[in-house]
Amino acid sequence: MFFLVPSRPPSNITAQNRTSLTSIPIFWEPFPQEYTHGRLVGYRVTHQAVSIGDLPVDFEPVLSKDVGKSVTSMTLRNLKPLVVYRITVAAISNKGPGPAGVTFGGQ
Repeated sequence: MFFLVPSRPPSNITAQNRTSLTSIPIFWEPFPQEYTHGRLVGYRVTHQAVSIGDLPVDFEPVLSKDVGKSVTSMTLRNLKPLVVYRITVAAISNKGPGPAGVTFGGQ
């Protein structure tokens, strides 16, 4: 049987206002089976600094963490104060990650 990666990003990805200067809670909806095209094995969450205050930044590393299929929230920790982060979440099937949804959080 031929499986593809998930065909869409998770829905309703949100980054709440900081609960502290160095953390951002993130939430998303459970991924629907009809878009998985295989077996859902988890989610990939990435974050990257895109601005410090009003100044854009370039060449910041993308940090990534894979979490289990039953996880639909997590908190990014050890972040820098006054920084805006680009945050993505992608569903991962047994054939790999699908497209990522994007939100922004921080500052």
